Amino acid sequence: QDSNGYIWIGFNGGPGGICRFNEQNESFTTFYPSNSSHKVRDVYFIYEASDNELWIGTRNNGLFCYNIAENVFTPIPVMGREDLSVSYIYKDKKDISYLLENETDAYRLERCKLDIYYPEGIKDFPTVVWFHGGGLTGGSKHIPRELTEQGFAVVTVNYRLSPRATNPAYIEDAAEAVAWTFKHISQYGGNPDKIYVSGHSAGGYLTLMLALDKSYLQKYQVDADKV
Repeated sequence: QDSNGYIWIGFNGGPGGICRFNEQNESFTTFYPSNSSHKVRDVYFIYEASDNELWIGTRNNGLFCYNIAENVFTPIPVMGREDLSVSYIYKDKKDISYLLENETDAYRLERCKLDIYYPEGIKDFPTVVWFHGGGLTGGSKHIPRELTEQGFAVVTVNYRLSPRATNPAYIEDAAEAVAWTFKHISQYGGNPDKIYVSGHSAGGYLTLMLALDKSYLQKYQVDADKV
């Protein structure tokens, strides 16, 4: 509640924005950012900085100053985390083959594809290569919600599965997907020196094997120590 008696409420989803409640006439007024890249949502605090300014903290999209009279939301840089001061527009491209062009194996051509989700309009962002779980017998590429809108790219990978594929086929696929990322991420604005590899369950196993046995990535002239 501000010094004028208004109650300010932040939205946790949808298009974002804030709402002002007037207790005297029990009316609500909603304010939305005019700039679609300013995602004022998942609000966890609203602070009255002055009679005409509110500071709005969001969980994943940084800090904003709201000018009440002008109805303008302005991102505020956070020291050490400039990436949190602006909400970026994210794009995704799906079902990109990470195989060499001369591949002929039908099952590899079917499974060895990846999706890339990345922030648009910035450079040198980090990238997480994510391998799904499923006991090496099931599962499919997807992006965990916790990895979205974090200022980095996510490359999520499909790989061959048992019993149609046998060890170490899925590790070899994982290595080729990581090698593809090193080779191509700069085309999307990412920094090849900031590539991280992770996964859930079986995906964690693939991540571990790529780190423990450098020969899988070395086949594609990638040093596992750079991951």
